[in-house]
Amino acid sequence: MNIEEIFINLNKWIDLNTNNPEYRYHKFNDKISKDIVNKPIEKIQENKHIIQQEESEIRELVEVLLTLPIRGRQNALEIGLGKYGGTHMLWRQIFDNVTTIDFNGHRIKDFRKKNNLDYHSKFICADSNEWNTTKLLGNFYNFLFLDGDHIYDTIEKDYRNYKSFILPGGIIAFHDILSDYYGVKQFIQDLAD
Repeated sequence: MNIEEIFINLNKWIDLNTNNPEYRYHKFNDKISKDIVNKPIEKIQENKHIIQQEESEIRELVEVLLTLPIRGRQNALEIGLGKYGGTHMLWRQIFDNVTTIDFNGHRIKDFRKKNNLDYHSKFICADSNEWNTTKLLGNFYNFLFLDGDHIYDTIEKDYRNYKSFILPGGIIAFHDILSDYYGVKQFIQDLAD
């Protein structure tokens, strides 16, 4: 599947989940309130966008993922289902199997039921920061998308807990690395240092 087919399919899915195409992707000029600094993401998730990235940014990431050899697109691991589960649906088009870890059991149940998902989607209802959660993983992964809580300490724990599950040549991506309002940007800078 090429990138255009992937985004046509994704946009069709998005449009089934909103009656306003304006809410497909987060817009660059959408302002984020400063009062959300270092608050758990669940406390501030008022975003109405199905994909909480700019379309150009998520396309760039998909282009990189499509450069992985076919054998390198077997398993994806995502931390955080998000309010709508849009990235889970995106990863399903690229990878054979997608595992998502989220602590919200109701959100997982509703998402599975609404989307009639098959065995290519696996969900683990647990706190990703707990080391015991890693024991629930049955695979190694070609891709890790860290989009759980965005506080510095929790993103650091998620990175440390799951980086060893990524196969050589795999990719680790972080959500919200450019935002000064979350701890992800600082963690990435510290990791680079």
